[in-house]
Amino acid sequence: MSTSARSTKFPTTLAISGDMVFGPSTVRDNVLEIAGHILNAKTSIKALLSMWGRNPITEGLYLLTQCAMATHPLRINISEQMCARLVPEDFDGSIPENASLIPVLAYLSGIGVLKQVDPTKKSGIITGFVFLGRNVGWVEWSLHVSFEDNPRWNHWLLPSPRSLVSFDAVIDRVDEEGNVHCSLRRIFVIDAASQALLTALKIDGGAKSDRASLILGYRSKRPLETASSVQDGTSPTKPTLEGFQRPTLPPLTTPTKTTNGDDVPLQPGAPRMTRGAAGSVTETPPSPTPTQQTRKRARLE
Repeated sequence: MSTSARSTKFPTTLAISGDMVFGPSTVRDNVLEIAGHILNAKTSIKALLSMWGRNPITEGLYLLTQCAMATHPLRINISEQMCARLVPEDFDGSIPENASLIPVLAYLSGIGVLKQVDPTKKSGIITGFVFLGRNVGWVEWSLHVSFEDNPRWNHWLLPSPRSLVSFDAVIDRVDEEGNVHCSLRRIFVIDAASQALLTALKIDGGAKSDRASLILGYRSKRPLETASSVQDGTSPTKPTLEGFQRPTLPPLTTPTKTTNGDDVPLQPGAPRMTRGAAGSVTETPPSPTPTQQTRKRARLE
C-alpha cells in the first residue's frame, strides 16, 4: 500500500487587496501568467500574476480581494475568480469625462514572524511563507515595516523579535533591490514563533524577549559579584530594602459577652438536675400523662 507524503504547512500568510491593471497574458499548462501593475495612490508597482484558466483574460482594471502575494519578485496568485473583479470601462478611469473610482492604497494583511526590530522599535522586518498554488508551493516573503512619523502613531511600538504577529499595512514603495516598504496600520502578537518555523525561516539566535533578556542579564552578573567578594575576603551581602520600617500593630483584645447595661460578665447558671453523693438523680422525673380510654357499657334488657 502506497502512502502519499504529507505537505509541510506553515501558520503564516500574506494577502493583498487593491487595484491592479492586467496586461497581456499567456497560457501554460492551464495556468494564466499575467504581467500587471499594482496601482498605489500616486505610483504603480510591477508584479506578476498567475491564475487558473484555459483562455487569455480580458485586459483592464481589476479589483483584487485577499489574493496571496509573495515578494522578491512580486508575485500574486488568484485562487478564486471571485477574488478578481473586472471594472467596467465606463468607470475604470480610461475616459476622463466619465466618473471613476477613487484611487486607493494597496492594502496588505498577513501573519508573519518579526525577524528584526530596530532599537527604537519603530521599524523592523516581518517574514513568513505563503502558498501560491500547487505548481509553485510555499514561497518565502519579507516586508520592511514601520510606523508613520505623525502623532497618531507616536505611542505605537513593535513587539519583540521572533514573535508571531498578525498585521495590516499599506504599500509605500519598492526600492531598487526589490524590498517592499510598508506602513503599519495594525499589529498584535499571537504567540512566540515555534522553533520549527524559526528554523525554516533561517532565524537563529537573535534578540529574545524583554523578559528573558532582563532575567539573563541579572543572572550573568551574579557569579561576577560573588567572585569579587571572595577575592576581597568579604562575604557577599544580601540585598536589603532601604527605608523599610516594620509596621506597629495594635494589641489584640479578646471580646467578652456582658449583660445588658452592665460590665460584669455573665456567669454560667446552675444545672437543673443535681446529683447526689451516689450519683443518683435527686429530682423525680415527670411521669407521663396517662391516655384517656373510653369504655362502652352493656345495656341490660
